[in-house]
Amino acid sequence: MIEKKINMTWSCLSRVDGMSYESAELMRKAGCVRIYLGVESGSNSTLSLMKKHFKIKDVSIMVRVFL
Repeated sequence: MIEKKINMTWSCLSRVDGMSYESAELMRKAGCVRIYLGVESGSNSTLSLMKKHFKIKDVSIMVRVFL
């Protein structure tokens, strides 16, 4: 919940598998202009080999919030 509008922008580091669309949307509304995500590959098979717990479609969902 955003209680008061403050004219401030910010950015952060995060993990794709540690965020939801709803939390990303709330962060954007709270002034977040950039989230640095650790996306090591654009290939689902490579992500699976690296034992990442997300797919490329999950990355696209997070990125769309900030377009």
